[in-house]
Amino acid sequence: MLYARRDTSGKLISVSHVADDTHIYPVEPSSQEVKSFLGGEKFNALIHVLEESDMRMVRVLEDLLDVLINKEVILFTDLPQAAQSKLLERRTVRSHIGAVPNLVGEDDHFAMP
Repeated sequence: MLYARRDTSGKLISVSHVADDTHIYPVEPSSQEVKSFLGGEKFNALIHVLEESDMRMVRVLEDLLDVLINKEVILFTDLPQAAQSKLLERRTVRSHIGAVPNLVGEDDHFAMP
C-alpha cells in the first residue's frame, strides 16, 4: 500500500510508502493513477526489474536451502510438505534441462531503466 498527497482538486502530487501528515490517502501501487503519476512506462519497467529479480532470488533461496540441508543445519523433512514438493519438482525439471549454474556468489548487475 502507498499513501498519496493530493492537491485541492484531488490530483495526486506525491506518493509515499508510509502515511504521514501530508500523505493520508491510501492508494494501490498498481492503480492506473499511480502508474500515470510515476510515468507509466518507467513504472512498468521497474516492476519488470523486480519480477526478474524475484525469479533470481528464488534460485538463491533454493541454493541456500541446499547448503543448509547439506550441512545438516536443517533436514529436508523439516520443511513443510508443500515446500518439499515444490523443491523436488524444481530439481526434477532442472535435471531434465541440464545443469543450471549455482547463483550463490555470482555478481548480479541490474540496470535501472
